[in-house]
Amino acid sequence: MVGSTAENTSSAAATARQAHDAPPDLPTPEPGAGGASTSGDHDEAIASGQHRTSLLDLSDELLHRIFAEVLALENAPVHEDDRFGRIRVNKRIWRIGLPIWTRFLRIASYSVASSDRNLAILAQDERLHDSVRQVALSMNSDGPRRLGLIVVARLPHLADLCLQMMGDVFEHPVDVYLDIIGDMPSLARFRFEADGEIVVRARRSTFRALRCLDVFGGSVAQSILEARGMGLVKLRVTLFSDSAVPVIPWASLASFCLAGSIANEQAAWRLLAPLKELHSRGKLGSVGLTTLAVDLTDTGKSTAIVFIAAVFSLIDQTALKHIDLATSKDFSWMSLKEAGVVIATVQSLRFDGPSNDGLSDVDHWSQLARLLSFFPNLIRLEVTRSTFNSFPAFQGMVNPAALTPPYVAEHFPVLSAILQYLRYRAPFRALVISRYDQEIRATRAGPDDDFKLERWHISAAEHDMFLDIF
Repeated sequence: MVGSTAENTSSAAATARQAHDAPPDLPTPEPGAGGASTSGDHDEAIASGQHRTSLLDLSDELLHRIFAEVLALENAPVHEDDRFGRIRVNKRIWRIGLPIWTRFLRIASYSVASSDRNLAILAQDERLHDSVRQVALSMNSDGPRRLGLIVVARLPHLADLCLQMMGDVFEHPVDVYLDIIGDMPSLARFRFEADGEIVVRARRSTFRALRCLDVFGGSVAQSILEARGMGLVKLRVTLFSDSAVPVIPWASLASFCLAGSIANEQAAWRLLAPLKELHSRGKLGSVGLTTLAVDLTDTGKSTAIVFIAAVFSLIDQTALKHIDLATSKDFSWMSLKEAGVVIATVQSLRFDGPSNDGLSDVDHWSQLARLLSFFPNLIRLEVTRSTFNSFPAFQGMVNPAALTPPYVAEHFPVLSAILQYLRYRAPFRALVISRYDQEIRATRAGPDDDFKLERWHISAAEHDMFLDIF
């Protein structure tokens, strides 16, 4: 989503100003100056058996593909000032690249003067209207507020909006913001960021195209869900300790992520009430949920245990394929009493284990084994933020070539025990244990094969991809 894109991008004003003032094609450069080749250069190239081709000799379609691929590979905002350098001075390249470079805009409304100028250009340039698909808009409580959102809402092809509340969140007219956003005809993905619970009223607008919602605060979530709940496919809700409890549309969701703080056990049961009703009516089989992510690191132990136990007992009849779990330091999987619960459909589990220095590797393995008992058909397991400190992924002195089964059994007995346990689970294929920027991966091709162990170094970008439920 746009909310996770890198910072330090150029403003909409700079982008649009260049669009207005894009210079004419430059004259043909002198030989040796770069750019298009001259007749003399061509004759010299033929004589030497070479053929020179400039960027401008390529077709529009190929240039468009090149610019798009470069941006995709760099995984960065598409209009940074240094992204394509001086080639932007060419009118043809600017015409081809503009729809790509302005597909995403980050707009910060920090002052009246800068925002008025930037938003005026965005409102007046028809070329920007046609190209912008994603906007990240930071709204400061001391700057112009409604103007920026109204201008953004007029972009006819905008499909993805991130609205970030800056300053005092209670100074923002959030009800007005949501009414404007709810009438946007093509908005399919919306992320609302705030650092506190904001109480809002019911919506008049319908959010008719919305498919993916990522929202901070229970009241804002409930306000949008009442208008568009059954039309959503992906939902992420981050709760605060004083949040209202939204009614989750479990029946229609394909992906749901719950993060933040569940206030108490009563709030936990209210979150699960629609799912419990489906269970009592024998309609859990109609639930299309395939991905569930639950982050309980800020939730009290007793409330977290109640929530997890209830979830596990309710989702065993769904088509759930992937679960992502994060717990606090004092959470114990041994506390779960639902020994008979088996969730047979889950194939992938990602577990963010507790960073408890007081636990040994054996203790961590005991906790993990209890969790795995719920998922007999697991194919892939990823354990992150773990304190299996004796594992070779976290020991720089271990030679990857030495990671043979006899060596692992002798020097890393806990890892050997885990692999021995997983080996006799026929469906299982891949174990990933990561800490910081290092991973150990144990994979096998079939149920009768031994695991192959490898140590990997992973980038921050790969970490971010794992966290994005959308």
